[in-house]
Amino acid sequence: MANFVTLVDPDPARRAAFLAAAAPHLPLLPGLVTGECASHHAATVWAAGARAPVSAAATEASATVVFGDALMGDAGTRLDAPTLGALWHPADGRPLADAPVLDGFHAAVAYDARRGLRAGADVLGWFPLYWFAEGEVVIVASSPELVRHHPLCRTALDPAALAGILMLNGQLAPPALLAPIRRLPPGHLLCWSPAGGAREIPHYAPPTAWGGEDLPWPAYVERIDAALADAVRRHVGGARRVGLLLSGGLDSRMLAGYLQAQGTAVEALTQGIASDVEMRCAVGVARTLGFAHQALEVSADRITELAELTARWEHLAGGFATLLSWGRHEALGELPERMVAGYGFDHLLHANTITPPESLRTGRLDFDTAFALRNGSGVPPAVLRRLFAPTAGAAVVDDTLADLRRRYAAAAPIDFRRYWAFSLADRVRNHIGAVNWRGAFASWPVLPALDHRLLDAIAALPIAAMSGRRLQRAIVRDRFPRLAALPLDHNSLDDTPLAPTLGWLLRRAARERARRAPVVGPLLRRRRETRYFGRTYAFGQPGWTAARRAAEPHRARLAAVFDPRVLAEVLPPAPARPPAGPGSTPAGGLKLLVGLALWSDGRLPG
Repeated sequence: MANFVTLVDPDPARRAAFLAAAAPHLPLLPGLVTGECASHHAATVWAAGARAPVSAAATEASATVVFGDALMGDAGTRLDAPTLGALWHPADGRPLADAPVLDGFHAAVAYDARRGLRAGADVLGWFPLYWFAEGEVVIVASSPELVRHHPLCRTALDPAALAGILMLNGQLAPPALLAPIRRLPPGHLLCWSPAGGAREIPHYAPPTAWGGEDLPWPAYVERIDAALADAVRRHVGGARRVGLLLSGGLDSRMLAGYLQAQGTAVEALTQGIASDVEMRCAVGVARTLGFAHQALEVSADRITELAELTARWEHLAGGFATLLSWGRHEALGELPERMVAGYGFDHLLHANTITPPESLRTGRLDFDTAFALRNGSGVPPAVLRRLFAPTAGAAVVDDTLADLRRRYAAAAPIDFRRYWAFSLADRVRNHIGAVNWRGAFASWPVLPALDHRLLDAIAALPIAAMSGRRLQRAIVRDRFPRLAALPLDHNSLDDTPLAPTLGWLLRRAARERARRAPVVGPLLRRRRETRYFGRTYAFGQPGWTAARRAAEPHRARLAAVFDPRVLAEVLPPAPARPPAGPGSTPAGGLKLLVGLALWSDGRLPG
């Protein structure tokens, strides 16, 4: 990844002062390489991994920088800065909306002294882009932290943005935590000029009205298999050796099969310890395919350090659940310069992820049901109304809920496609997309999910083909039978393969008999957490208690936003346990409140 800021400002002294103040903060991790590209009234400064793909070009009247892999066409051509600048500032004056859709994990800024600034990122908006504009000044950056220090950007906490973040455990609407900064919506390009101001131009969105064909089942399998293989080929490009984040689950296993099929050498990395279900499943995949494989355990002792890093640079936009991914920097640096990951496929190929059984029976997944699912990792609206009561009042919560309801209704014509589209813009972008920005400072993510051809092909599937990951399971069983026979992580203690062998079934039967035996059975049945996420995400572990203590000195600042008595009830000072049971705040919401307290240092009065 690159941590960058682009500024267009005709005042040379103000421009120089802002860039000089921002530059020392850009290297947010050790070992990053800094760079600059400037022309006329514009300049971009950045800090990126030593191996990060960065292309920059400048003339007296233009400057373009591309961070990452901006892929175009059937061949997956990687665009350099001059080529992308010509596409976004065409000589024939064609509108920006007509520019080709670019795949891959990337962000780019293109400045022209006569036409202004253009900026954009990958098709699902995983690469964070924030912006602010006033008069003849515009700023685009990878973090709101880099925007807020310009003297024209007079910021204040946006209560509605905060309410949305706390309810969904991540930022959905464009307004950032600090107004007037905005995050560029997924699939949009930013177009700015001094005369015309700033506009967010819709450029690409996955289709949500089914326009597919009624085909025999094998035809659907073949089509998506071909689309997946093509996406992997184009995104990996000419890399002969890549890293792979191998979780032991279905998505990374599927990509592992495609990588081996196309002859790419792989070095796999799995987070966890030997006893984790995920690790045991990943080891089997790596061994079967002959991949080099290493394990990584990020110590819970680092939670405070990583929480402070997340709060400062992400402003809670990516939630606060996956912050341990910041701790992979050194291990990822030992992988090849490109790192393949299956992020997003659990939602892309699964129309009803975490959907209640009654919704599958009735075919209805209305906003209230969908919101209840998403709010399960955030702060309940009833709690928020009490927290906000003395300041913004309960109205800010109700207004934000109404806005979310409108967004959900507009996402697609029918419920299940609404939930699919809503998940891509919310959970997939916030929790999954954020992980890639963190990892890219060491090894650049290769993400086949960020491919509009593949998204179009998936959107043309009937809901039944996506339900229960039916089609994805069929592809792995048919295309990669050796992988289908291996134990599979189902995000539970269950590791049943997609296609169990007779030997595996006999071993399971023997284990079950042993569990029922009077002598050894009680020992085998004794509950022990062997899921990586269950083990590392627990809010009551010492690492989170330490983070709570680090946040405690900043609690007073939140009195400008929340009722202190209600906050003390919801999140008492460490080490006291927060309330549990009906109406209480889930662990994800409690972590967000810790993150908000850390973030408030230097950003809220107090």
